[in-house]
Amino acid sequence: AGNYVSATGGAGDARQFSIYVDVPSVRNLADGVDAVRSVVRTNFKQGADFVKILATGAVLSQGIPPGAQQYSDEEIQVAVEEATRWGRMVASHAHGAEGIKAAIRAGVRTIDHGSMMDDEGLALLRASDYTFYVPTLYVGAVVVREGASLGVPPEEIERSRRMMAFRNSTFRRAVEAGLTVGFATDAGVFPHGHNAREFQLRVENGQEEMDAIVSATGTAATIMGWADQVGTLELGKHADVIAVPGNPLDDITELERVMWVMKGGVVHRDDNRERSEP
Repeated sequence: AGNYVSATGGAGDARQFSIYVDVPSVRNLADGVDAVRSVVRTNFKQGADFVKILATGAVLSQGIPPGAQQYSDEEIQVAVEEATRWGRMVASHAHGAEGIKAAIRAGVRTIDHGSMMDDEGLALLRASDYTFYVPTLYVGAVVVREGASLGVPPEEIERSRRMMAFRNSTFRRAVEAGLTVGFATDAGVFPHGHNAREFQLRVENGQEEMDAIVSATGTAATIMGWADQVGTLELGKHADVIAVPGNPLDDITELERVMWVMKGGVVHRDDNRERSEP
């Protein structure tokens, strides 16, 4: 996706100390319809398959509160318009209810986090045949548990604790409402490879084990537009398969103990073979 698209002073504005410090990641700051249009076009020109726009504030950043809508409806809309012209899509970071609804109405592909989504937002998602809710439960838990050792400021840990309660509640309501739920990592907040820890939190908050697995496979493939290639075990698709020692339908944490990996029909990991070799 390249760099996210964010507003000055909002989530993603990494200039925490001085606006005069040149930080490469903030070069996609854009304020106003024309600026957003330009940055989105630049991302696509550089080869991005999709653009991530930050519709609301964030938990682990200084500036506008996470629940506040930081981009206007028009700014979000123009990002979607440009993506549509390019045949691409827009993912939207969104915590607060108003920003979530603005992003859904604009036609983004995903609502990432969706922490404070209200009933109207849930209804808009249920009525949409395009936009998906993609919660990120583990990211909140890991910040609360390990944030201090990672150097996260105490106020951001406490903010994450409060937001985690919102996010878990929203997830439970979404599951009860029968909403199709996607799966993502919020990569960068915790190390790659830990995303399987999301499954346990999904199940603890009301999602059936198989539904959680499908959200990370078939549903994720549909969201990305790859359903004809991956996401299910069918003839003609890429043979991307893992094996774990136990049955994840009995214990979803088995998915954290991957012992065999096939990618594109080629075995890249086989713990049994490694143990048997001299």
